[in-house]
Formats: sequence, structure tokens, C-alpha cells
Amino acid sequence: MIDDLIGKPYKENGRGPDGYDCYGLVEIVSRRLEIDLPAFGLLCLEAMKHRFIKVSKPEAGDIVFVPPGHVGIMENKNTMLQVMDRHPVHRMRINHPWVKDRIEGFYRYAG
Repeated sequence: MIDDLIGKPYKENGRGPDGYDCYGLVEIVSRRLEIDLPAFGLLCLEAMKHRFIKVSKPEAGDIVFVPPGHVGIMENKNTMLQVMDRHPVHRMRINHPWVKDRIEGFYRYAG
């Protein structure tokens, strides 16, 4: 369902299908997981935190927030999908030092 996204390049302000930024990636994966996540909620996640519930045990579709302004999305309870400048869409385990040392939290959209 999301394997076709792996390897897609980073593209500033990218919303696909030829490239994504981290927000565009979260939007497309959310849609595919049938999570009704408004784009404006992602673009100002810090200001919109009242519409998200912080969770301690992430599940598929939860947003991973990594300050200052990077987001990823959980693929399952151990793996997130992300895309970053110079790095295409890829999977990363949440216990990877880069994530573990930087993560602010996991958030579930509450509407």
C-alpha cells in the first residue's frame, strides 16, 4: 500500500507523485490509511496540537514530530516513514539514534 513511495525523492513543497516533502508524505500516507487528516493541521502542527492527542504507544498513521518542524508518519508500531532534504522516502525504526534522540512525540489526529 505504501511500498511504491519508498525511494521517491525529496522535493521542496512536494505533494507527489514525483517527489515529497515531509508534510506531503504524511498527507499521502494518511489518505492511503484512510485517516482524514487536514493538510492545514500538518503545516502548523505546533499551533494545532489541541487537535492532536499525544500518545505513548504509536500505531500506524500516528504522526512523529521531530523539532524544529520535521514530521514523519508511523507505518507500524516500530517503523516510521520519512523524507528529508537529500534523503528520499525511507523507513526508519523509531529506536534509531537519529529519531530517538530528537523526537518530541507521537501524535494521533483527534479531529
